[in-house]
Amino acid sequence: MKPDRIHSLTGLRAVAALTIFCSHLLYLAETPFHGLYSLIDNGRLGVNFFFLLSGFVLALGYSKKLNAFDFARDVRFVKKRVSKIYIPYLITMVLAVPLYIHNAALGEGSLNAGLMVIHLLFNIGMVQSVIPFLKYSTSINDVSWFLSTIFILYLLTPGILRLNNKAAKRCTLRKLVYLTAAVVAFYCCVYMVIGQIEFVRFADRGLSIIYRSPLIRLFPFLLGIIAYDIYCLSGRFRIKNASAVEISGIALFLLWWVFADQSGLPTLLTECADMLISMLVVLIFAFSRDGIVSGLLSKEKVLEWGTISLEFYLVHYLIIHYGVLAAQHFGLDKGIAALPLALLFFVLSLYGARLLHSITERLISVLRKEKT
Repeated sequence: MKPDRIHSLTGLRAVAALTIFCSHLLYLAETPFHGLYSLIDNGRLGVNFFFLLSGFVLALGYSKKLNAFDFARDVRFVKKRVSKIYIPYLITMVLAVPLYIHNAALGEGSLNAGLMVIHLLFNIGMVQSVIPFLKYSTSINDVSWFLSTIFILYLLTPGILRLNNKAAKRCTLRKLVYLTAAVVAFYCCVYMVIGQIEFVRFADRGLSIIYRSPLIRLFPFLLGIIAYDIYCLSGRFRIKNASAVEISGIALFLLWWVFADQSGLPTLLTECADMLISMLVVLIFAFSRDGIVSGLLSKEKVLEWGTISLEFYLVHYLIIHYGVLAAQHFGLDKGIAALPLALLFFVLSLYGARLLHSITERLISVLRKEKT
């Protein structure tokens, strides 16, 4: 019987969160460590991994529970998932408002209060990722577009999983490989069409749809569900020489993260390769749970970090940017102190994520008690 949770995948969330953290250390590009930053600034590719892993984990945990249509159960599923992301999302949005005002005044010369109100309303509703114009799709906490997008995907998840359950009954491994190729091909078509529409019609040229939209991020999410189907159809299959394969998988993931932009591939092909590599890594650790790397990823501290990776994702951006503003005031962002500063940001992000996770759990517990 397949387990409902694979600990090493929770650990992998911590690895993906680290890559994204590194990509946001922009200030290192203007320090003696600019060479180091050129190697780690591509961590944004970890975002695709998060979406793909979300699809796999949701299918793993909820496919059987969401098999038959039940509107009340679908609503409970969405409320449960959204409540876990909305509280830390809202808290970090409030904390980001001063940074938003500072950046707006710095970029435009003055704050547009009316535009700020519109941004706040879209952000409170978690719908900014579906707004096709960069002027209005701005997230107050810049990285929280991810949660706006995953919120839309949560609304679609019950229907997607039910359709997948029906289709999976007639699927073979060969058909799933063909389906993977079809999803990637369809992704390319959608990417090119939306990209062309955005370039021709949208005045801001902000690529706000391509990077943030659920229309695009739906595809790695679907590949995660297909990876789950492959996992289920493979029965009791396990990878031999697990440690060697796991090390190879992690090495591939990290090498791709470092050198993807130097591959010479167009952006579209880079994104396709990124999704397929992410899918491969997830499957490696789904099929191999006895290797050295999966053992390390399943350690208590790594699992804790993986569990709070969402909060880490939301908090780290604020800590880096507020921290850089403070460092600039004291002249600590340019010289040799820049790298220790990055380590300080990392530690503060971990502690901030742990605190935010604790606050979220307590508030959810209080809300549940009030309902009962």
